Order: sequence, then structure tokens, then C-alpha cells
Amino acid sequence: MDKILLNKLVDLIIKNKYPATVPGQKALFNDLKKEEGFSDYSILLKELTGAEAGKLGLILFYSSYECELYQQNGNFFPKFNKPLKLLPKETIINNFKSNFNKAQKRHGHIHIPVQKHAAKEVRRQGRLKQEAAYNKGLHENETMLRNALLIIIGIPVIFFVAILPLELTWITTDCASSFSIGERTTLQSLGVNDKVCSSRIDGISYPIVFKFLMSLVLFIHIVYAGSPVAEAFEKNENKFISLAIFIVSMPFILIIGCFAIYIPISMAMAVLGIKPDFGYPYLDPFYYG
Repeated sequence: MDKILLNKLVDLIIKNKYPATVPGQKALFNDLKKEEGFSDYSILLKELTGAEAGKLGLILFYSSYECELYQQNGNFFPKFNKPLKLLPKETIINNFKSNFNKAQKRHGHIHIPVQKHAAKEVRRQGRLKQEAAYNKGLHENETMLRNALLIIIGIPVIFFVAILPLELTWITTDCASSFSIGERTTLQSLGVNDKVCSSRIDGISYPIVFKFLMSLVLFIHIVYAGSPVAEAFEKNENKFISLAIFIVSMPFILIIGCFAIYIPISMAMAVLGIKPDFGYPYLDPFYYG
């Protein structure tokens, strides 16, 4: 039997203001038509009322009130104690399910009012609420996922932009002498410098590539090392230890990981004839130190 209909019928019996007679039953179940959502429900009162053991109304009544069943001509009938004592709602529902099954076995099919538009509408509203709750949860998950992606992608991008102006070059001075040891000793005794020095720019050959790889390694670190941190915060277990390990390991991962990728790439670029870009021209002034 439809749970919605059963609950409405039991609620009616609980707040019953009519006598426990056939006319009282008819008046009681006629109120079902006035219940919200049942205006278009096809209610067959003859199936809800009457003193026949195979009728739905009597099954509901002896499931709802304390009574004793007696057998007459192979049929079972209830003998209600006076005054009527109503059972709790859960007991009524459990009794009805048990008695309804027994009555079906004894009397065959027991007709139930046919539900029409209103009952379908009640179920449709229930489905709409379920779908709304599901869509809300889905939307919240999508929002969380979108925010997580923005963080995962945004931090490396911001990091790349931040280190873009950073110079990864320096000036190196090389000094050499073309004189022999004896000549250098003589020149030095005369106060003459025997070395010729030149300055050149040295550093990371392909700084843009290097900075991009640093950002890439940071992205990989956030994706893989950040997952245990997020899980720790979700479970509220060792979250600060996980976060500390994530932060402390980050500089080492960036440096080691970046050079591990950059070295073979820069060698391949040099073999392909791609000129190094130090950010400004070579300095090559020759002078005597």
C-alpha cells in the first residue's frame, strides 16, 4: 500500500472525532478528500468502511485499537474493548502491514483506492525536492572543485609572474697572464701588473625556461603533496604536521626538481643552436688589472 496514503489514513484515525460505527467510518474517511494533496484522489468509501473483514476500513480499525479477534464461520472479526484505546502510530502501521497481508491471504485481493493526479503530484514534489538537494550538493561540489583548481593553477601562475623580473645572471671576472714565471716576477718587482682581465656575464642560460620550470614543479608539488594535506584537514588528523612537511619540503623540491628537468632541456636547446638569453648583452671589456 502507498506509504503516503497509509500515513494519511492513520493520521485521520489518530485524530478521529467520529464514533466507531459504519457511518462514523464513512464520515472519518470522507475527510481524506479534504486533506491537502488529495482533492483529486479517487476515494472509494465503500472500500474504506464497513464491518466486513475483507474491507480496508475494518483492517485499519482493528490495527489501530486494542481488540480481540474471534472467528465466526471461517472469518475473523474484532471485538473492541470499551472505551476504545488507540495504539501509537508506529504500532498501528506495523499492525496494519501484518493484518493486511493476513487478510489478503484469507480473502484474496483487497481493493485500495486508486491514486490519481494528486498522489502523483505529491510524489513528483518529493522527486523535485530530491533532485534539488542533489543538484545543490552537485553545485557545491563543483564550486569546491573550481575553487581548488583556481588555487592549484593560480599559485604557480602568480609565482611565475613574481619571479619573472628576477635576474638569474651575474658578472664573472677572468684574469690571465701571458708572461713566463720569470717575466712575471720581474714585472711585479717593477710594480707592473702582469695579468690581463676581462669581465663576462654568466648565469642561467635560458632564464625564462628556468622560471617556467620552477612554476611547473611548484604546480606538481601542490597537486601531489597537497592531496595528503587536504585529506588531513578533512579528517582533522595530523593536519598541522602535514602542512609543515608540505611547506618545509617545498624549497628543496623546487630547486632539485627544477634543475633535474632544466639541465637536460638546456643541453638539448644548446645542441639545437638556440642562443642563451641572459637578459642583456655580454660585457667583454679587456683591461689590465
